[in-house]
Amino acid sequence: MYGGASMKSNKKPPTGQFLYWGIIKWLKEKKFNIYDLGGTPGKVPKNKHPNYWVWRFKKGFNGNYVESLPYYTYVFNKNLYLIYKISIPIYRKFRKNFLRV
Repeated sequence: MYGGASMKSNKKPPTGQFLYWGIIKWLKEKKFNIYDLGGTPGKVPKNKHPNYWVWRFKKGFNGNYVESLPYYTYVFNKNLYLIYKISIPIYRKFRKNFLRV
């Protein structure tokens, strides 16, 4: 209701925040410096952005925004990659039929 399980009052934290806070505490104990929640649309996105509520949820933990390099796909075999690129949309279209038992 409040986007990404964000709180609007000082009541108990929603399950999403509680789970992530536990993960963050565990990572701090293990001396990790970075935890990438992923999916943030920018440092301060516009209210209308589809991932605005994702950003707001993450901002609630008071972490710093860090922009990382984009990822790239390295193709080892062009023919296999072509088959993969063609088959994934087909699978997604018909996956309900593939998963019936």
